[in-house]
Amino acid sequence: MHVLLRQLGEHRGAPRLYLDTTALAKAGFVPGVAIDFVAGGAEEPRLTIRVASDGKRKVSRKQRGRQEVPVIDINSHQDLQPFAATGLVRVVIEAGAVHVLMPASVRKALARSARLAAKLALGQPLRTAGIAFGAGIASGAIHAGLAAGGVSSELALANEICEEYLDIGRQSNPVVATTTTTAAMPMQELAQDDWLLRRTATVEILEAGIPCSGASRAGAAKRGLARMEDHPHVGHLIGAALQVIAALQPAILVVENVETYRNTASASI
Repeated sequence: MHVLLRQLGEHRGAPRLYLDTTALAKAGFVPGVAIDFVAGGAEEPRLTIRVASDGKRKVSRKQRGRQEVPVIDINSHQDLQPFAATGLVRVVIEAGAVHVLMPASVRKALARSARLAAKLALGQPLRTAGIAFGAGIASGAIHAGLAAGGVSSELALANEICEEYLDIGRQSNPVVATTTTTAAMPMQELAQDDWLLRRTATVEILEAGIPCSGASRAGAAKRGLARMEDHPHVGHLIGAALQVIAALQPAILVVENVETYRNTASASI
């Protein structure tokens, strides 16, 4: 199998996908072989190109130095229209078949937007999660603001390293419901907990109170840090936060931190 990303071009007013790779020959798409196109895909747009003895098109060729390279040149509104808006496609080449798909990043971005729009249109609660949750003051404010705007919400997951804070949240914070999963563990452990993240599934809003110990003026001065990321306990947490974001796929991300955090490498990332 060979997987690659290709930018769509344009020719004669129609989108164009030009594939010229030796991986095609390895998969049976040698110059002159007959091929057929099949459009479909229940969950996402897909164009499949197959080797077919009665195919109406053929693999062409080009010369690259002394090497002959197979070419599949698609220049068609009908075949490529589902991918034209993004301008980028993911191509999977395997024995006897070439699949043209949306890039994973584009597919996930569209899914996030669709989930959010559908829930707002149907009046369904938006699912939220909080990492470095504390007792949930920032999360509580988000839920209160949504409610004031007529949008219901429910807290799916609250992650906090200090179990005492989660106890306070359960007792005193109305956003921590009986349906909320509370995870008393370091953020980097949550990021590795595939089982827990799968059970949580996707959320629409993620609130990240990333610890400020290395970014605050007092914290940096106390340890003599040249940069926040050198903090031995929390400097690495941008990595864990990005893993959780990728797993939960929020449409909206709210990061709360001290003002000096904006000058850190973590904020730039």
